[in-house]
Amino acid sequence: MDYFEFLSKFYDSKTISDLKESLNTKPIFSLRINPTKYPKSLDLSNLEKHPYVNNCYLFDKETSSYGKLIEHDNGCYYIQDPSAAMVVNILDIKENDLVFDMCAAPGGKITQASLLTNNSVYCNDISFSRSLDLLENIERLGLSNTIIFNEDSSKLSLKFQGLFDKVILDSPCSGEGMFRKNINMFNDWSIEKVNSLIPIQKQLIMNAYNLLKKGGIMTYSTCTFNKLEDEEIVQYLLDNTNASIIEIKDIDGVDYSSSLKGSIHIFPGHFKGEGHYIAKIQCNDDHQSNTTLLKTNIDNKSFNIYKRFEKECLDINLNKEDLYMIDNNLYKLPPDTYNIKDLNVLKIGLYMGEVKDNYFIPSHHLGSNTKVKWKNQIELDNNQVKDYIKGLSFKVSSTSSSYHQVLYNSNPLGICKIVNNTLKNLYPKKLRK
Repeated sequence: MDYFEFLSKFYDSKTISDLKESLNTKPIFSLRINPTKYPKSLDLSNLEKHPYVNNCYLFDKETSSYGKLIEHDNGCYYIQDPSAAMVVNILDIKENDLVFDMCAAPGGKITQASLLTNNSVYCNDISFSRSLDLLENIERLGLSNTIIFNEDSSKLSLKFQGLFDKVILDSPCSGEGMFRKNINMFNDWSIEKVNSLIPIQKQLIMNAYNLLKKGGIMTYSTCTFNKLEDEEIVQYLLDNTNASIIEIKDIDGVDYSSSLKGSIHIFPGHFKGEGHYIAKIQCNDDHQSNTTLLKTNIDNKSFNIYKRFEKECLDINLNKEDLYMIDNNLYKLPPDTYNIKDLNVLKIGLYMGEVKDNYFIPSHHLGSNTKVKWKNQIELDNNQVKDYIKGLSFKVSSTSSSYHQVLYNSNPLGICKIVNNTLKNLYPKKLRK
């Protein structure tokens, strides 16, 4: 079946014509500032502000190279579709909300959410390779309140039932909103692909809803346009639970759904972005939670090894209760960390480093984080930072022989070890350029 013939089942000829025309225009990108690493060196005054999302600016990828700048490597901003940035904005996360993102990779929505709450944010992706991309982006931005799983959603739904104030479900979909960015996705589209995703979407929305406490709110979103994957999936939830729709109001340039009042479609050509569907849903079911908080498991030997490193290099004083170990890896727990037993966990809060033999080896994430103060820091100039992200070692003026936090334009970039006036490079190999 032809794609536009299929879409004509749901929309009038004007909407179809506008969508066709938009696919012949350039995609629109945005960068969302990370306020914990505000890039003071970066002049954004020539960029158009996102009409609804704070700290978000639109840019043309063909004329701007923001993805290649050192400020991007430094986690000063996250490049994101302007439509996708609307989801967390609509969810309206408060400073003490406990948040879960069910299908979080590569991390646009959860990194946005984590900056809005002082509480923990939990996220998951069932794909291991995609969950590693998620981990990389969270560490690049230096975020320390995130817990990452690589799990099946049904297992998480049972484990954390009724726990969360806010839930994000950006469901896997046929990707119609990506057609302008990637013509191959348009060529690969089929009705069979759409039909194969519907059972997955139904299971995901039920599992995501089960995570909410009574009165909690979730967003269901896709980067697709057809109502089989959008309105009909939300209607499936409404038919099988006591959930209700919270009407999304007062947004210019979006198309309000004719079949599910209060939910919206964002079409390229009508709104400056690539396209999204968003529904805001309230939980009216009393999901009882019996999850307990996670307790420390660090042994005395490992704790003492870490404390020696802390005394030498860090300007903090952590207690045992702040720390948790997975194998030999040490993590600083974020607020309200719940029991993760029997789950596949990639990260809990801030990855501090590895306890190995009688030594502690600090992590790149500890160096790129803005929350932990280091006693020893080294600021790199424009030439040195280029060598650093290539993984090179070079001479420096510092005479201190220890681990240092590496800064560029006063922002944390990573770690190094200085020995005999030589910077021994510890920038992760997978990030080097």
